[in-house]
Amino acid sequence: GLENPLSKCPGTMLEVHVAKATEILGMDNGRMHPFCVTAYYPGESEQVAESRKSCFKPAMKSALGSRREDVFFFETIRLPYDPRQDF
Repeated sequence: GLENPLSKCPGTMLEVHVAKATEILGMDNGRMHPFCVTAYYPGESEQVAESRKSCFKPAMKSALGSRREDVFFFETIRLPYDPRQDF
């Protein structure tokens, strides 16, 4: 198989870029919600995931009269590269 070139770069960080989340279905009676994003590997602690969490961003209606919401994050989340993990 092919060798991953990042495996020879200890301390390499991955950057996860999140521009937006669209068409999120609201969970209640049409009230707008704040949302945040994070990035983590399966098995990492909740504390680690929380430490990478973005600030909360307000949602806006996807369309007039819709229960769905859009959120524009434009966030970059950095996490250490782990060659033992898959995405």
